[in-house]
Amino acid sequence: MKTSWKTTVGGLLSALGAAIVGANAAIEVVAPPWLLFAGYVMASIGPVLLGASARDANRSSQDHGVRP
Repeated sequence: MKTSWKTTVGGLLSALGAAIVGANAAIEVVAPPWLLFAGYVMASIGPVLLGASARDANRSSQDHGVRP
C-alpha cells in the first residue's frame, strides 16, 4: 500500500501545534513567545497540508473501490 508523506507530515504538524497551544492554555506552561507562535503556525499549516494532499498516491476513489 502506497501512502503519501504529505498526509503524515500534515497530521504531525497538526498534532504538535495543537499540543503546544493546548499545553499553554490548559496547564499554563510558561513557553517562550517564539514557541507559542510556532505552535500556532504548525496548527494552521498542518490541516491545510493534510486536506490538500488527502488523496494518497494519486489514486481516485474508483481505484480504491469506494465508488463504482
